[in-house]
Amino acid sequence: MRAMQPAILVAGEFLDHREFDSFANHYLSGFANVQFGSVNLLADNRLGGQLIRCRNFERDFARLVNAYDCLITCSQKHWLKNCTDVVDKSELIGFELCYEPADNYRWYLMGKHPEEETASKQTLCLTVRNFYPLVSKYTSSQWIEACERETRRVERLLQYCRELVELLTLCEPDRLPFDALKAQLIGQKEFRMGVGTASGSTRSIDATSKAIKQSGCEGHAAVLVAAVYGRNISRREKDDIHHQLVGLRKDKAIPLHILFQEKFQQADALKVVVLAAGPEMAGVGAAI
Repeated sequence: MRAMQPAILVAGEFLDHREFDSFANHYLSGFANVQFGSVNLLADNRLGGQLIRCRNFERDFARLVNAYDCLITCSQKHWLKNCTDVVDKSELIGFELCYEPADNYRWYLMGKHPEEETASKQTLCLTVRNFYPLVSKYTSSQWIEACERETRRVERLLQYCRELVELLTLCEPDRLPFDALKAQLIGQKEFRMGVGTASGSTRSIDATSKAIKQSGCEGHAAVLVAAVYGRNISRREKDDIHHQLVGLRKDKAIPLHILFQEKFQQADALKVVVLAAGPEMAGVGAAI
């Protein structure tokens, strides 16, 4: 791993571990600073090249995460509390992306969860996805549509996981030191993300507007970071993006970090990714 970038561990928990493994191998294997794997709290796991035993999960997991700067978990509801407890006792920062089929996505900074959101590791999230092997035998259009809708939501959550990894990987000493970002995130409760892509002469305005709309955090951000990807990003476009993003902060004294990355996108497309965190995020609209 390159020392200038944060060492990131991504752990996924889904009904079928192959779902997360397939995503991780396809989207995350290109990052030299990222390790990933599936987590099943009811069985032994191999994560980050180490064996995590079920009966000693917290001890083994704590030993593993001490080698990383950041932990990202993707799961159905908040039931990876064991991971959260380990993060609370360590010096790393944790991002939890929760998939709640009957509700909106929830995005937590670990260790700051409302009690009502906490579920024990024995609790299973019963959703339409659980019934897919049975339902697929029937021709009911409603069931099939429901299964497809749930699958799309999980896939979208995983796509946001990749965007988060890519944004954090841009945190380098000459841009935004990861330790500085981590210090700002400590004490925040939830975070929101938004992604927007656009082409044409107004691509910077259109892409930023889409990202802001998805994040739904205007005027609430206590921490605000944005990554902008594209080719030949002009000074005018950079100014347009900055002008739109400043309104997301809840206070003018809060710094705005914008990380520009020259990267090939389709045609002349520009992509803007917004990461906002704050104690008031729980009352903000849906992240996606």
